[in-house]
Amino acid sequence: MYRWICLVVILVWVGGCERPASDDGNRAGEAPAAVDEATTRALEAELVEADRDFAKAVERTGLGGWMGAFAPGGRMIARGESHIGREAIRRRMLPAFADSTFSLTWDPVYAEIAASGDLGYTVGRYTLSIGSGDSASTEEGTYLTVWRRQPDGSWKVQADIGNPAPGTDGD
Repeated sequence: MYRWICLVVILVWVGGCERPASDDGNRAGEAPAAVDEATTRALEAELVEADRDFAKAVERTGLGGWMGAFAPGGRMIARGESHIGREAIRRRMLPAFADSTFSLTWDPVYAEIAASGDLGYTVGRYTLSIGSGDSASTEEGTYLTVWRRQPDGSWKVQADIGNPAPGTDGD
C-alpha cells in the first residue's frame, strides 16, 4: 500500500508540472515562481484548514460534502480501485453515504506545500464505521490527500487514498 501512496503522489505531482499557459503570466510549461518560507507555512496551515473543512462538510451534508471537495478530474483510490472524475467517485461513494449507519471522520496531522504554492498534500488518520449491533464494523487507518489550489484561491482534492491499519476490519 505504501507503494500505491507514493505512486499517487508522484503521478499527481508530475501531472501538475505540465500545465498550459495561465493568466498569471507564466508561459506554458514554465513553473510558477517559488513562494517564500512564511508563505509556505501559511499555505500549509490553510491546507490543513481546508482538509478540516472537508471533514466538517461531510459530517454535515454527507455525499454532497464529499463531492464538493473534489476537483473535476479528481481521483479516489478505494480498495485498490481507482475512480477518476466526480461521477465515478459519486457512484463509488453513493452506497456508503446512503446507509444511515455509515460514518467517516478524519483529521489531518501533517501538510506540505510544493515550492510553487499551488499543490500540496495532507496526511492524517481516519475512522470509518458502518452497521450497528453485531453487524457493526469499524476501520481505522491513515490517508493521503493531494490538493490543488484553484484560480479562486480555494483548494480542491486532486487525489485521495486511504490505508487501513493492520488489525481493523479493513485489513
